[in-house]
Amino acid sequence: MNRKTIIIYENESIDSVLNKLRDIDKEKFKNEWNFIFKKIYNNQAGYFVFYNEDFYYKIFILPKIISESLTDNEKIKIFIDYLILYYKLSSKYDIDFVYKEDLLKEIAEIFSKNENNILGQKKELENFLFYKYEAILMSIYKFFKRHKSLKKEIVSYYSQTVRHKINLIKNIREIDKTKIHQDKIIINNFSEIANITIGALKLFKRYKLKLLDDKEAKQELLKNVKKIENLLIRKFHAKDSFKLNMYSLVSIRTLKRFRKYKSLYFDLLSLFNMENFFEETERKLNYNYKSDYVFINTSKLYEWFVYDKFLNLFDRDKIFKEGKHKESIKKYYIFCGNDTITVNSKPDLLINNINKLFVIDVKWKVLSYFKDFDLDDLLKLKRDVEVRNCKDKNIIPVLIYPKIINEKVKYIKMIEKICDKKFDFYILEMNLFEDNIELFNGFFND
Repeated sequence: MNRKTIIIYENESIDSVLNKLRDIDKEKFKNEWNFIFKKIYNNQAGYFVFYNEDFYYKIFILPKIISESLTDNEKIKIFIDYLILYYKLSSKYDIDFVYKEDLLKEIAEIFSKNENNILGQKKELENFLFYKYEAILMSIYKFFKRHKSLKKEIVSYYSQTVRHKINLIKNIREIDKTKIHQDKIIINNFSEIANITIGALKLFKRYKLKLLDDKEAKQELLKNVKKIENLLIRKFHAKDSFKLNMYSLVSIRTLKRFRKYKSLYFDLLSLFNMENFFEETERKLNYNYKSDYVFINTSKLYEWFVYDKFLNLFDRDKIFKEGKHKESIKKYYIFCGNDTITVNSKPDLLINNINKLFVIDVKWKVLSYFKDFDLDDLLKLKRDVEVRNCKDKNIIPVLIYPKIINEKVKYIKMIEKICDKKFDFYILEMNLFEDNIELFNGFFND
């Protein structure tokens, strides 16, 4: 099988991307080709690997903060760090998915336990895939291990005829006496979802394991799969002959069967990168069995990274994040004749520290020189400060970047020539891969 590694940067020029992807058969891999292009120009970084009988492509779309001067191996190692950071933060905050909490904690825990392996000489994509699959399989196993094959559940309902046990309390409180409140017992049989799980594991064994080169890693994952299959057959009477395809796995009918066990369904979807099936606005999925991918909203992840770092410096009740705390939003009004427009001022972070209020905007940009500075970023920051005019607090405006190449660009004064007022603000660097929290401690607690 021919192997090809392609490295692209987020928002890279289309000519450069086309040149790097020139060896891919555009007709043969039409769906994969279109899928990759949608991700590159949507502020996302990640990887997409796929194969057929003749080719095995590993395509990396790297975040802009990884230096282009590094070797490909060095770039990939840093990128694996980035992926691990994503799972660790996702296990703590609602970055992406609704039904992900248990699984992402499982993945983050496995990465933490095996950090020396992942962050050592074996920092390769295949190594990352092994631990990701291992965590998903472990999560599936734990679900079935803690459930009984049959589960009784009491369901309350009302009708005009008596069929089940009457709920006296609800009937006493009911104003409409034509409604008779009753409780009925439903027995949930897990054998149906056990069959679907068996079918999903068969697809996983047949297609996904081919993405790994290491025979020992494959054998370890096969052992984990067999462990789950034995449990399903013995405890839940699952049919070993049950067959499943990807379209039936992500069907509405299957979703309804897992309506009360969506965390398990999320685990099964995660084996095939179908997590976005739950997102109503994101139904553009890749149905290729022979692929694996993870894509991350780079700007969103960086905002959560900065918030997480500040939790090491301040009490949680002093930090307000846009999208998480209503306290971060302040309304202001624009008047035009008899019309009034209500606008929300929403800085990424507010830090209320004794006699200072830090108004912070987090920018996913590489700042090289002052001439590269985005004036719109400054105007937004200035507006966010002005609408929070506090007499009892000193307001400190701050812009935070993941990478500042020119060390002299740290503190800038801007002069408004029209009204002859100055607006002072700070520019700080918070690198994803450097532990410089002590420097921030001095700045914010000075």
